[in-house]
Amino acid sequence: MSSYFEKLASVRDVLNLKNVKANGVLIIPETMPFVDTARFLAAHDVGMAVVTNEKKIIAGVVSERDLVRCIAAHAEEFLAMVVRDFMSRDVRICAPNDHLKSLASKMAHSHVRHVVVRDGERCIGVVSARDILLFAGDG
Repeated sequence: MSSYFEKLASVRDVLNLKNVKANGVLIIPETMPFVDTARFLAAHDVGMAVVTNEKKIIAGVVSERDLVRCIAAHAEEFLAMVVRDFMSRDVRICAPNDHLKSLASKMAHSHVRHVVVRDGERCIGVVSARDILLFAGDG
């Protein structure tokens, strides 16, 4: 398996392992309130969701870490905030045919845990560092 991972594995392989459906990306509007965002992530048992603006264009991502940082920085007013106020705007994007080992290396060096997968202009999935570890161990 390690030689396949080292030489041939692609982002698409991870998406296939995750059994990602065409509409399997969790997307929320940038106007979603803080509490609803926390509930959404908990209800779907995920650590991150893609955030879109009113034109349905990716505006950022929001993670559990973003929620915690928001509480720490805005202890008095975080309940009145919406996703746009605390999401991560630096969205890392990859393509389905990108080499998985290369992506894993880039994620590690830039301290990123989630990368949005886009096929052309369409968001088709999210790959996490955990997904890559599971693939490398079991895939």
